[in-house]
Amino acid sequence: MATEPGRRPPAYGGAHWGKILDSLSWVRLTFVDVFGAGHSFQVPARLFLEAVDGGVPFDGSALEGRSRLVEKDMRLKADPGTLRRIDERVGRAVCNVMTADGRPWLGDPRTALQRVVDDLGELAAGYTAGAEMEFYLLDGTRPIDEAGYFNDADSAGISLVREAADQLSAFGVDVDGCHLESGPGQYELDLAPAAPVALADGLVLAKRVIRGVASAAGLRATFMPQPLAGRPARACTCSSGSRASSSRATASSTRRDGPSWRASSTTPAGSRPWRRRPSTPTSALRPAARPRGPWSGRT
Repeated sequence: MATEPGRRPPAYGGAHWGKILDSLSWVRLTFVDVFGAGHSFQVPARLFLEAVDGGVPFDGSALEGRSRLVEKDMRLKADPGTLRRIDERVGRAVCNVMTADGRPWLGDPRTALQRVVDDLGELAAGYTAGAEMEFYLLDGTRPIDEAGYFNDADSAGISLVREAADQLSAFGVDVDGCHLESGPGQYELDLAPAAPVALADGLVLAKRVIRGVASAAGLRATFMPQPLAGRPARACTCSSGSRASSSRATASSTRRDGPSWRASSTTPAGSRPWRRRPSTPTSALRPAARPRGPWSGRT
């Protein structure tokens, strides 16, 4: 049966997913394509065990985005520990993409991440990462507000972000906080540190939940790098570490010549944190000075 009101579903990898499945009519099998865009295939709940055991067939051309050229006859293998109830009749589970003969498809982003974690072995033990997701809330093409960075106003926008955070917590994705960002209608939602695959699953779900909450309010949530010309760009900061330390890398699109990167590390208590912006010196981008004189071809 479904989880009781007010009680959180099992954590990722939990063993009680069968109780959730009992009261469902449909399960949304979710996956991402090679570009990271989310997709889903809906199956009756009675077929979920088949999806867990060997995967269910689907048209793999969806993995190529809109091109629909290469892959066909693929399978979706559900991870039962990610099954969540999303309404009275429908559940949601995260899937790995398999080939038609049941082998992991190496182009699947989730499979690729799992392979990296497996290859790292003990080095990945205890590794966690959190994410600071930035996005814009728009009313048509206009930002929902002009509140500003860490504004204390209890606006309609921040109420929607809290609602999205509550839904994510109910789905087993912990949220550490949320606040207004520097751009008009720009907000940030912070996902708590989790294991790499769990965080990736949480990021995909968070984007869907945020978009759904915004749509229900007649608004639009966008994760475009810079949806408003001349306004602050959007970034996603990932804070990673182990029991003793953590580091953070941010990708943003504020520069015209491409993304700029920041990296920082949080050292043990009492130490001074550092931050650096790696860049190539301008002098290194200039050609070597040409000799001057009658032999240089200058007039």
